[in-house]
Amino acid sequence: MATNSTIDCSPLSSRTKFKGYINNICSPAGCDFDLVRRCKLQVCNALWGSGNPDISGVGMTIGYISANVLGFAFIATYIYLLRSSTSNKWPRQQKLLSSTLNSFHSAATLLAFSIQIASIVVLVRANFGISADAMGANTVEITWTVSLLTLLPLIYGVFIPEALREPLNPSDQSQYGDTSKANLPFGLFVICYLPSLYPFLSRMISTFGPSQIGNAPGSAISTSDFNTIQTICFAGVTPLSTAEIAAINVFGIAGYLFLSLLTISKIVVLGILKQHPDSKIAASVRSMGLAADNTAMKQSQSIRPVPSLFTLTIAISIPLFSITQLWTFFRMLHLQTQMARATGNVYLDTQWTFGQVVAVTVFAPVLVEGLYGWLHE
Repeated sequence: MATNSTIDCSPLSSRTKFKGYINNICSPAGCDFDLVRRCKLQVCNALWGSGNPDISGVGMTIGYISANVLGFAFIATYIYLLRSSTSNKWPRQQKLLSSTLNSFHSAATLLAFSIQIASIVVLVRANFGISADAMGANTVEITWTVSLLTLLPLIYGVFIPEALREPLNPSDQSQYGDTSKANLPFGLFVICYLPSLYPFLSRMISTFGPSQIGNAPGSAISTSDFNTIQTICFAGVTPLSTAEIAAINVFGIAGYLFLSLLTISKIVVLGILKQHPDSKIAASVRSMGLAADNTAMKQSQSIRPVPSLFTLTIAISIPLFSITQLWTFFRMLHLQTQMARATGNVYLDTQWTFGQVVAVTVFAPVLVEGLYGWLHE
């Protein structure tokens, strides 16, 4: 039997394609589980990952939490003021809230777009076998999660557009001449949404597509052999239960489908308003608060708007999806931490990088904007 000193585990520390990597530890005669045990650190890290600080580091975590908490706080404050504020105080409060929310929306858009691009780069490298170093199954799941998690806070400003509008003077008709600025938040959201299609498709293929693990012809490794490798790597670790795996997939897919439904509906709505502005359908759309055309802007400024059923639905459903994605995010982080300790590996997500500093400070202008407006109200 070979000793640890005679085994070179370095070839097992990096991975490109899954099947090619499995061939290093398995043959038609069976898998070398003794090799897996001796090179546990390298094998487990290659298959499940050890973290990616630019996706799930401490700074990025702070950014994700800030985006979702601030987004909900602003829209909850907006709804509260609509229901409780007096008519003479409302214009001043609306001006302060809209300016702060606009600043938040810009910062959240920057974070979301950056994460979508980073997610594509990371997933393409893993999906196409370019390089999957430190990009195991856990890291891929985290990447899918943050792709959706950063889009959710943008929903508030995009689908409750009156919250972003500053008070206007109804007598000045020139203020209503151009609605392009009113639709700008949605345009920026679409720019962030389109790149997110790749992480979603990656998740769907991984979840419902043919698996390389199983007993079917062409599989890279049998289910029993892979379970044995899992047992070795997850020794001393609390793995995901069947219920947790199901919940992660259901909420992740449902959240993105809900977001996609809203996006497609908004595009249809804008088309109706542009082509048939005087139709009954357009009037119904304006009454729901989805419009951003001249008529809707005049109506929303003439009286203090009342929270519609659609507004309340957004204010309730988006936080629920955010909570489920944050739970998934932290559950996967906890799993990665346990695996790093069990294998004696370095947990990379505790390291600070340039991108994490940016994620932490990206919302600083929002706080400055709100404080400045409050002091000069």
